[in-house]
Amino acid sequence: MNIRGVVICVFVLVPGMVAAIAGAQGIIKYRDSEGHTHYVDSIEKIPPEYRQQAETPQNLPPVTSTDPGVPDSTLDAGRRAREQRDAERKQRDAEQAFQRAARDCSVYVGGEIIQKPGGRIEILGTAKERFDFAACMNSRGQPMESLR
Repeated sequence: MNIRGVVICVFVLVPGMVAAIAGAQGIIKYRDSEGHTHYVDSIEKIPPEYRQQAETPQNLPPVTSTDPGVPDSTLDAGRRAREQRDAERKQRDAEQAFQRAARDCSVYVGGEIIQKPGGRIEILGTAKERFDFAACMNSRGQPMESLR
């Protein structure tokens, strides 16, 4: 093999083979001059001076998160905290909607409402005013007691 054949082999075939292997595997590993190991998903992401030593790693553990540096338990804790905040916000919004509807309905029917502990209300007024208040709350999709 002459020098031209070696050059073609080194600069065309070897990177091409590495790219083909990496394409099948999806991950390429190389080590830089400081000894740090890097993993990339494309041969183009490897600096030219390190492409000859690039290889596809064997027996990689499965990737379980979008950021390999973040343990799954941290992701689960973050997800649980976000779900808790969402549930609290939803509860707070429902409470506020209930309070608005109760105020509006008491003004509409002319009765007086008294806030009780636990989100309950008491309607003062005639039987008709209490009935109209309940009908008003029902028309707004609100229960007669808060959702606490």
